[in-house]
Amino acid sequence: MLAGSAEEQLTAAPQPGAYSWLLRLSPWLAAALLITALAFAWLYFRQTPPAERVVRAAITLPAKASVHSFALSPDGRHLILAVQVDGTQRLWLRPLDAADPQPLPGTEAGQYPFWSPDSRYIGFFAQGKLKKIAVTGGPIQNLCDAVDGRGGTWNRDGVIVFAPAGASGSGLQRVPAGGGVPSIVTQAESGAHRFPIFLPDGHRVLYLAISSKMPEQNGIIFASLDSKENRRLLPDESNAFYMPPVAARRLAQILFVRN
Repeated sequence: MLAGSAEEQLTAAPQPGAYSWLLRLSPWLAAALLITALAFAWLYFRQTPPAERVVRAAITLPAKASVHSFALSPDGRHLILAVQVDGTQRLWLRPLDAADPQPLPGTEAGQYPFWSPDSRYIGFFAQGKLKKIAVTGGPIQNLCDAVDGRGGTWNRDGVIVFAPAGASGSGLQRVPAGGGVPSIVTQAESGAHRFPIFLPDGHRVLYLAISSKMPEQNGIIFASLDSKENRRLLPDESNAFYMPPVAARRLAQILFVRN
């Protein structure tokens, strides 16, 4: 039987002499070990970062087709497009290793698609609803009401933040990825909040604020789900895109449109 609790054993101070073997090393051997460790660290940290993978793909669409909106999957393997052909708009899925995009059945009138973090599902807006469909196709699930939605974003905790266009003064809302009753994330005094995108922590978002009555507050806004943070990051009236650090580039970047 072990004497004392596991916590006592784990936190007990080392017995005298437990590390005395270190003191018995010769100075030359200790120096050799130190030099070896430093050399290993130098070699490890000077390794050339892996090269970025560049993907070039021509997206071929049917004749007289027009693209309404699109989104690249987080794993970089698929492109989802809201495409209008012959007066009908629906979602088209384009694997980047395939030749042509294919329409997803049941996604008529779909717009502003966005992806789940694991690239398995696609969220979109149609017929006044926020919906989702698996990348493999199948039944479409209605998540909640979302009149004329203007963008959504999905975090790893299964929360979707979206922008119902609606009337003036519409802010962002949130809903579980499995569906439910939406709750308020931001409130717009006038105008609207649109095109949210989660930052990697899954707690903060960037979004576009637009208002004709208070143009001095327009721009790209940085906010948190708990409403403790809400400040203008950039004055540009543009939806934003977050690009994480890759390869030799150590800093993340925010992409947006100016002029």
